[in-house]
Amino acid sequence: MHPQSEPTVENSKNGTSKSGEKILNLLQLNELILFNDRETKQSLKLNDPTRRLIYQGTLRHKAKKKEYKVFLLDHAMIITKPEVINGRERLRLANHPTPIQLLQVSLEQSRASILGFIPLSRNKVRYQLCFSSHGKQFNNEKPLKLLSPTISVAEAWVENVDAQRSVSRQSTEFNVFRLSQDMLMGHGQIKVNCATLYDNNQTIAYGTDDGVYFQPRNAQPRKAIDLTDVQQIDVLEDLSLLVVLAGMSTGCMRPG
Repeated sequence: MHPQSEPTVENSKNGTSKSGEKILNLLQLNELILFNDRETKQSLKLNDPTRRLIYQGTLRHKAKKKEYKVFLLDHAMIITKPEVINGRERLRLANHPTPIQLLQVSLEQSRASILGFIPLSRNKVRYQLCFSSHGKQFNNEKPLKLLSPTISVAEAWVENVDAQRSVSRQSTEFNVFRLSQDMLMGHGQIKVNCATLYDNNQTIAYGTDDGVYFQPRNAQPRKAIDLTDVQQIDVLEDLSLLVVLAGMSTGCMRPG
């Protein structure tokens, strides 16, 4: 099944979706969005000619009764809150950008209710999208539930996120490879479980039983992170993040 694309830039007409919602392109998004810090703006690289805006739309928070403008890029998802500043609508970043590899979304249906417990008519069905991430910077490590206006829009969000995550996974698989034991010269019998290249292939990150080691070209490895049982490492170059799977938990860090 191909992802639906009602609110995409590529399939919009006259800058609006079928529902009449204004569609932004990457240039407009870069001009309107307000970042909390320069580092986040630089990591998203919205001006990169290879960047793609896959999907976008307005979703509503049930409890806060606020609307959010949500944008799915080829490498991350951005959640923003509309604000009017000096008579002009701007978009303030509401959450830390979520790398597409760490993003998960599911669709939940429920009946609308009064006072939270008196159900309304069967026709009053809510279509709720549950966004979550393996990263610790997303919504205080809690799932974020947003209401979709229609079932077709909700299904399109799920399909587009799943499809882009699959594309991203395939494009980065070649960066991850396995090493045998005793590859860390001069560090005794440290068992290497996995490794990956980053910094334009100038540095190797090793995952071992006692942590993560960095080794620049023509240099000795140094221990960077104390962790137990590191089994997988991946690099999100676009966001300058190192994703580490250790034991049953996943964490992110910016290589330094």
